[in-house]
Order: sequence, then structure tokens, then C-alpha cells
Amino acid sequence: MIGTRKGFRWIYWPPLVHLVICLVASLGYVAPSLQFLGILWSIPTIADIPVSMVTIMLTFSHHDVLAGLWAIIAGTLWWYLLCWVAEFLAGKIRGRVSS
Repeated sequence: MIGTRKGFRWIYWPPLVHLVICLVASLGYVAPSLQFLGILWSIPTIADIPVSMVTIMLTFSHHDVLAGLWAIIAGTLWWYLLCWVAEFLAGKIRGRVSS
């Protein structure tokens, strides 16, 4: 079963990496000396294509804070959903193969 495993499952790593990249990239808004970290926003923007479309639209309509929050929250949830679906499908395929 998927939900019975103990420990830190692999499906948590990609969302966690996404969250860390977004938070580190956001440090430039808090500490001006760290503005060079803003280039990291290009990584989640490219990797989160469905989510980043909304982010780009919000940014161009001058809702920068909302766009940042959307990228961080929705992007992290998007990666969690992708990993959960991959784990679910892998479990189904393993179930069929071993039966």
C-alpha cells in the first residue's frame, strides 16, 4: 500500500527542493544584498510550466506578491501531485507485473 510506508518517502523530495529554491530566490526581496539570488526564479518558472503560466500573467499585470506566492505554494503542490501520481502509477504497474 502507498500510505503504509514509514520514513521520508521520495515523493517529498521534489516538492521540498522546489520550495527551497523558491524561498532562496525570494531572499533578494528581503535582503537587498542577496538580489543576485533572484536568477533562481528561472528554474521553477521553466520547471512548473502549467503553474508558471499563471505566475507570468500575474507578474505582467503588476501583482508581483501574488505571483510570488502563487509560484511558491501552487508550484510546490504541483510537484507533490506529480510525484504522488507517479508513485501511484508505479505501484499499479508493479502490482500488475508481479500478479
